[in-house]
Amino acid sequence: DEINYIKDYVFIQNKRFNNSIELSIDLSENVEKQLIPFMLMQILIENAILHGFCKLESVGKLKITGSMKDERIYLQVDDNGKGIEINKINDSMNSEFNDEDINKGTGLGLKSLKQRLKFYYEEDFEFIITDNKLGGTRVNLNLPVFNRED
Repeated sequence: DEINYIKDYVFIQNKRFNNSIELSIDLSENVEKQLIPFMLMQILIENAILHGFCKLESVGKLKITGSMKDERIYLQVDDNGKGIEINKINDSMNSEFNDEDINKGTGLGLKSLKQRLKFYYEEDFEFIITDNKLGGTRVNLNLPVFNRED
């Protein structure tokens, strides 16, 4: 379901921005069958498009990959956008919500996403933001498999 939401979102954004976004998705079959929190990936795609691709003079490229190993889900989102200030965003994500975040929108979506991950997984997850070789941003998520009975 999550991938279908992302495809629909990118379709809509391509209508707005004259087909300037390329999306590629490479998920192993066993990842496609796993449960993840609702709209987990959406904020990453939205940030890449709205922040990373703003004023980008070439085609914005998004690549989503996913695999599984040892009851863990490994998801990665890469973009070729303008990138972000890694230290600034990591500092923001590791602090409490404050008025400056709300007024300036500084990492608000990513901070909220990290809080959601803590709610679902407590400390049993990784959420890592780095630069990537495409010149943009890479986000890695390492999540435990949800037990379907939970």
